[in-house]
Amino acid sequence: MTTSSIKEIWKLIEKFKDEVELLTSDEALVLLIYINRHKGITKTELIEKVKKHFKQVNILIDTLLSTKFIEGKNGLLYLSRKGEEIVKVIEYSKYDISELPKDAIRGYSLQTPPLGSGSTSVTFRATKEKTEFDVVLKIFKPGILDHVDFGEKIKTMRPFVSVPHLVIPQDYGEFKWNGLNLKYIEIKYIKGDSLGKFLNENRNVDLEETLRNFIKEVAGTLKIIQNKGFTHGDLHENNILMVEDEVYKGGNIFHFEVIDFIGINSNEKFRRYELTDLEYFKENFFKITRKYASTPSGKVDRKKLGERLVYIYNNLVENKYNTFDDVIKGLSEKLPERKRFQYEPPFTYLIFETYDVNDPLWLKRFELEATIYEYFIDFRPLICSGPRGCGKTIYLRSLSFIPKLIKVAEDEEDVKNKIAYFKGIFGIYFACRQGEFKIFSEKCYKFTFETQLFLKHILILKILRRTISLIGEAYSEKVFTSEPKVELILDILSQYLTKELTMTSTFRERPFKELISILRNEENFCIDMVGKEEEYPPTSNLLQENILIEFFQTIKKAVSELSDAKFYVIFDDLSEPQVNLEMQKILNCLIACHNEVYCCKFSTDKYAYTFQDMYGKALQVPHDYTYRDMSNVEDYEKYLEKIINRQLEIGGYTKKIKDYLEELPYSHKELINLLSKREYNKVKYGGWNLIVQLSSWSVRDGLVICEAIFKQYGGREKHNKLKEGKDKIFMDVQDKAIRKYSNEAYGYLINIEYVGKEIFDVVRSFGEISREYLKREITKEKERKHEVITIERRDNKELSVKAEDLLRKLIRHSVFIDRGHSFSREQIGRVEKFTLHRKYTPELKTTYREREHLRLSKDRLEEFLLRPDQFREKFFKKGKEDKYQLKFFDFEEGDKNE
Repeated sequence: MTTSSIKEIWKLIEKFKDEVELLTSDEALVLLIYINRHKGITKTELIEKVKKHFKQVNILIDTLLSTKFIEGKNGLLYLSRKGEEIVKVIEYSKYDISELPKDAIRGYSLQTPPLGSGSTSVTFRATKEKTEFDVVLKIFKPGILDHVDFGEKIKTMRPFVSVPHLVIPQDYGEFKWNGLNLKYIEIKYIKGDSLGKFLNENRNVDLEETLRNFIKEVAGTLKIIQNKGFTHGDLHENNILMVEDEVYKGGNIFHFEVIDFIGINSNEKFRRYELTDLEYFKENFFKITRKYASTPSGKVDRKKLGERLVYIYNNLVENKYNTFDDVIKGLSEKLPERKRFQYEPPFTYLIFETYDVNDPLWLKRFELEATIYEYFIDFRPLICSGPRGCGKTIYLRSLSFIPKLIKVAEDEEDVKNKIAYFKGIFGIYFACRQGEFKIFSEKCYKFTFETQLFLKHILILKILRRTISLIGEAYSEKVFTSEPKVELILDILSQYLTKELTMTSTFRERPFKELISILRNEENFCIDMVGKEEEYPPTSNLLQENILIEFFQTIKKAVSELSDAKFYVIFDDLSEPQVNLEMQKILNCLIACHNEVYCCKFSTDKYAYTFQDMYGKALQVPHDYTYRDMSNVEDYEKYLEKIINRQLEIGGYTKKIKDYLEELPYSHKELINLLSKREYNKVKYGGWNLIVQLSSWSVRDGLVICEAIFKQYGGREKHNKLKEGKDKIFMDVQDKAIRKYSNEAYGYLINIEYVGKEIFDVVRSFGEISREYLKREITKEKERKHEVITIERRDNKELSVKAEDLLRKLIRHSVFIDRGHSFSREQIGRVEKFTLHRKYTPELKTTYREREHLRLSKDRLEEFLLRPDQFREKFFKKGKEDKYQLKFFDFEEGDKNE
C-alpha cells in the first residue's frame, strides 16, 4: 500500500527512531510502504526497482532526504520528496507475468525465458502459429496504458511503416491469465542484441563506421518522428537494437533499429521524468564512445574516432546541437581549421601512447639524439631495453609510417628530418601495451607447438592487415598518388586465405578497405579457433616468415612510392605480462629471419622478455640482432636539457631551464655532512645538477620533476614573469616540490601489483642501511664520509626462484636500475651491479652519490631481498666490528673506493 498521509507517516516513523532527524518538512514527504511481499519479487529486486525509478526523477527533486531503505516487519519503507511521481511505476512491479505458459495467448507459441522484463511490461519472442514467423510480443502489466486504444494507435502509426530502422507495432490484442486482464502488442522480430547488452560485453567493432551508422540511422529516424509531430519518449539503451552488417559479415560494422515506439504526440506527457529524444541520443552516443574510444585518462581518443567524429562528439558535449538535423549535418559540413600546434604548459607530461601522433607536436617536444637514433634506423633487427621513461617509445614511434604526419612534414623541415619515411623506411607499428596481443595472454589453451604455429599465422595476418591499412590511409591522404597494382596483392593473398578473393566492382572502387575487411574477418575466424587443434588448417597452409618476404616484395611492385622502401615491423613494449612469454618466442622467429626486405624492432622492459624462439634456439648478439640498452645515455645531462628547453620553447618561455633554477646551495661534500649529522631540516634539494641526478637516466622522471617545480611555483601571473625572463624559481620552491615528488614516488611502491609490500620493504631497509653508512668514517680520504647506494654481486651463483623473481621486478619497475656487468674489484670476473633509482633519496634522507658498493654473495643477496628487516638488523648489531672492515657485508679488505 502507499500513503501520503502525514498522520500515518508519524505513526510509522516512531518505529524507526534513527531516521527522525531526516524529516525536515511534513508537507514535503511521501512515504512508500510495501506491506506484503509479492510472489516472485525479493527484497533486493524491489530495492533495485525503486532505485532505478528514483534515479529517473532525480532531476525534479529538490533535496534527497534519505536514500536508505528500512526493513519493517513485512516490507520496506522509503522516504523522499515528490514521491508521487513514481508511486504508480513501482506499483506495477508487484505483478510477475514472466512465467506465462507457452499457449497463454491464442494463435501464438511463446518462447521462454522472456527476452526482457521491466516494471511495466514483459517481452517474449513468439512464433505466430498460422504463418510460422517469429515475432516479438510486448505484454503490459495490469493498469499500464489502460487508457490507450491500441487499434487507434496502430492506425496513427501507419505513416511510419516505411521509415527505415524504426520498428512499430503491427498488431495488438488482449487475453486473460490468472484472473488478470492483459494487453499486448505484436512487433516484427529482428535478430540482434540490444545496445545495453552489447556495451556490457567485450565485442570487436569498427568504431568509425558503426558510429556513422548510429548517427544516420538513430538520429535520422528520430528526426522523421519529430517532423511528424511525435516523440519516442523512452529511448534508453535497451530500446536500440544492434544488427551486424550482412554484406560485410565479420567486419564488425553494425546497424541500428529503434524499437518500442508507440506513437506519442510531442505535446503528450507520457512520462514527465523521461529525457527528451535528443538527450537520450546523446547519452547513448557517449556510452559507445566511452566504451570504445577512451584513453587511460578518460579523454576521448582522437585516433580511434577520427577527426569527423571527434568534431561531432565535441559539439554534443558542448550542447551545440539543438536538433537532430544539426547532428546529421555534422557528418558532411566542412570541419573548422584545426590549430596545427596546441601549445601546452611546458611540463604537462602525457603518457606517450595517448599523443595524437598525427600532430607533429609530439616530435617537436623531443630532440632525437643522433647517437641513439642511428641504432634504430639501421636496417638490422633491434631489441631495445632500459628503465621506464628513458625514451624507447619515442624512437620506435619515429620509425612509424603515419600518412597524416608525412603530409604535414612535407612543408615542415623541423619535422621532416625526424620522420623515417623520408629515409626510405616504412614502419608498421604495434603498441603492445595497448593490448595488441592481450588475447594471447588471457585465452586458456596449451601452447603446444601446433598452437604456436597457428598463432604465428595469426600474427602474420595482423602484420598484413596493418600494412594494407597504412597503404590505404596513404592513398586517402594523397601521400600516395600512383595507380596501385592491386591484382598483384590479390594474387599472393589468395594463396593463403580461406575466402576467395575476386575483383568485384565494389572492390575496384575501394580495394584497400575491402582487403582490410577480408583480412580482419580471417583473423577473427582464426582467433576463435585457437585452442581447438583438431580444427587447425594443415601446417602447409599456415603463414610463415617467407610469406612476409614475398608480401613485402609484392607491395614494392604494387605501389611505386614504396619501390625503394625497407619495411620495419615494430613491436613496442613486448614485456610480460602484456605479451606472454610463449608469444614472445614466436616473435623471436621473425627477428631471426635475416632478409633484405624487412626487419624487426622490439622494445621491452628489462627481465620481462625471453630471447628463445619457438624452436628452442636462443637469439645471439650481435649475430641475430643488435641490443641497445637505454640505461646509460651518453651525455645524458645535455640530452635531458635539450628536451626540457624544447618544452620551454613550445610553452613560450624566453629562457633556458638553467636560467630558471638556482644553483645547488652547497657542494656534495656539504650535503653528505648535513645528512650524516641528521640535520635534515637544513637540507635543500634543488638546482639543475641535482634534478639530473634524481632522474636516473629517465627522461620521463626529469620532465616530471621539472613539472612539479613549475607547478609548485604558482599561478598564471607568476608564470608570465617566468616567460618574460623576469624571475627565477627560488630554492625553497624547488625543495618543496622535489620532496613532495620523492614522497609520492616512495609511497607508490606499495601499490606495485602483487609485490608492492615486498618492494617497499626492500627499499625502506636499503634506505636505513645507507643512512647508517653516512654516520661512519670508514674511508681514509680526508674529510670524506662513506656512502652506499649500489649493490654489487660477489659471485655468479643462481639465486632462488623467489629471489630472482623479486630482483627482476625491482628492475622491471625501475626501482633499481640495472647497471649491467662490470669487472669485479675482487677479480672474480664480470659481476652485476644494481643502483637504487635516485628519485627515492630525498624521502630516504640519504645521498645520491655512488661511492662504495654493497657487495653481496648469493646468500646475503637472497637475505636482503626476501628478509630485508632481518638483513638490516644484523647490520645494525654486527656491522661495527671494525672501523675499516665491515665483515658482515662480505668486505674482505679495507676501503674499496672506485
